Amino acid sequence: MWSWAARKKLQSSLTSGGHPDTTILWSLSGAACPSACGTVGHERELHGAADFAFDTERVVRAQSAADASKFATANLTVTSNFTLQLSGPSSIATTSSTTIVATLTPIPNSNPNSTLSWSLSGTGCGGSSCGTLATTTTQFDANNVEVSSADYVAPATAPTPNTVTITITPAADRPGKHSLRFKYKQDRA
Repeated sequence: MWSWAARKKLQSSLTSGGHPDTTILWSLSGAACPSACGTVGHERELHGAADFAFDTERVVRAQSAADASKFATANLTVTSNFTLQLSGPSSIATTSSTTIVATLTPIPNSNPNSTLSWSLSGTGCGGSSCGTLATTTTQFDANNVEVSSADYVAPATAPTPNTVTITITPAADRPGKHSLRFKYKQDRA
């Protein structure tokens, strides 16, 4: 959201012309618009689209309904409003399994989209030769902190190079991906 002072400045510059209609028309523009720009509501609150783009600048425009030549603009950058942590081991033996835990913690008075997408990749593997990853549980606590876990099962043969990456992508901030890399332990004969 933009500051109260910026809103009052926009409003006062639009309604001081002596026109009887004090309706203000609000709009947004910017690189993420129109699909991921969001909208300005009746109470001047910013509503995000399903694929809302964070960390991109928008221009908020307030225009007088009575006189289209009366308008003001303000720049606005919306930032992510949560932290995301990912935990798990740094190495794993072939054919063994482990649990990976992702914790999404919203900042106070925020309500980010808590959907997390999990993916598995490796430069020396593809598909099941990287192992398998299955999301097992998602829980929320009283503070709306999400704890999501997934089980990873390593393949029977380590890929070459012997590293795989598990990536968590939050729907609330797609560029804010977090990754965890595994190295495979040497098998002992």
